[in-house]
Amino acid sequence: MAFHLPNQVVWCASVIEGDDGRFYMTASVWPTDRGTWVTDSVVVLASADRAEGPYAYEADILPPRGREYWDGMMTHNPTIHRFGGTYYLFYTGATYTRPRPTAPITPRTDAVYKEAWDNKRIGVAMAEDPRGPWRRLDTPVIVPRPGHWDSIITSNAAPVIHVDGSVTLIYKSCEMPHPGPDRPPGSKQLWEDLTIGVARAPRPEGPYERVGSHDGLIHIEGARRITEDAYCWYEGELYHMVVKTFDTSMIDEANAGVYVVSRDAVDRLYPVDGPKAYSRVLRWEDGSLTPLERLERPQVLLREGVPTHLFLAAKFPAGPVAPNNGIPMSVVLPVHAPKAGG
Repeated sequence: MAFHLPNQVVWCASVIEGDDGRFYMTASVWPTDRGTWVTDSVVVLASADRAEGPYAYEADILPPRGREYWDGMMTHNPTIHRFGGTYYLFYTGATYTRPRPTAPITPRTDAVYKEAWDNKRIGVAMAEDPRGPWRRLDTPVIVPRPGHWDSIITSNAAPVIHVDGSVTLIYKSCEMPHPGPDRPPGSKQLWEDLTIGVARAPRPEGPYERVGSHDGLIHIEGARRITEDAYCWYEGELYHMVVKTFDTSMIDEANAGVYVVSRDAVDRLYPVDGPKAYSRVLRWEDGSLTPLERLERPQVLLREGVPTHLFLAAKFPAGPVAPNNGIPMSVVLPVHAPKAGG
């Protein structure tokens, strides 16, 4: 386990190595006794002597700053990167007008959840040191486009900062506001038809423009897929991406990880070793296996541009021996270099 906190959910961990040789993790945290991630998440900083951790909490780095700001009530999905002497923290923010929850809420029906979910936008914060201070922008860097596939939200940023400072940004959206017209109970709702697209900008702060011949949509093996939680990097003249898939159209396991490559960041192909990036079944050092309820939001630690560790948000099955009393936390896995092909 890389990072956990008592009575708080830890999600979305992203790690970078500092000039001091320590490893700095940005993560989303929210309490277990009220609200949910879309209303109460806050981005925090933790650090460790080793990439594997354990990580110790340091501070809230993107705390609430007032509902008058676009990100004033919630910050989430951090992913930390560096260009030159500046650290860039891409994240999802939201605001809402209703009172902050004082007890747990039901995502599908609660009015404050619906309002906050539809207000999700991507922003960027900057600092010269991972410990801050972090400077936030007063506006999102990429916003929805009415009438397009990304007409409701922008979230789950996955940036690649190139050697010239320009950015290729993978992000998530959908066409239907929460909750949208109901489908039969138990089936995926229209607002959950999530997919990913790509935009580019001359610098992290923008301005961003959608790219490619598919209205900014990423195509994997020539077809649109329901995916989220991408992480992308550039290596060997290829864009590499790990992304969560909801079904078994690409791999043999739903809600696990897919690995794809691309020369243009838009049209993605399966690598020669196959598209499966990770399974929801954890294998421990003693050979024992633990199937997880959820294992998602992959984030890759790059050292000198090469992947070395994969960080994931993990929810273990409930039970008397569940780690951290079953409260979700961050786990880390070693990366085995794939054969990209292309």
